[in-house]
Amino acid sequence: MMPTCREVSELATDFQEGTLPWTRRAGVLLHLAFCSMCRAFLRSLRLTARTLRLLPREDARPAPEAAAALLERFRKRGADEGA
Repeated sequence: MMPTCREVSELATDFQEGTLPWTRRAGVLLHLAFCSMCRAFLRSLRLTARTLRLLPREDARPAPEAAAALLERFRKRGADEGA
């Protein structure tokens, strides 16, 4: 059975990494043959992954002060939404 667009988006990472069983992979390929939106989504996912691999490792992490400030903001936001 051919997967839906939602299923393709959920399987996208495994599809890109080649870890899907062949039956699921065949379904995704069939879907992609008909769905230009999912083809565009997978292209953007590939481009994003490729671009991120080009970034220097040290630039991938925020400074400790920035990380602490972000964590505090997320905690406050979570507490506000839970109330």
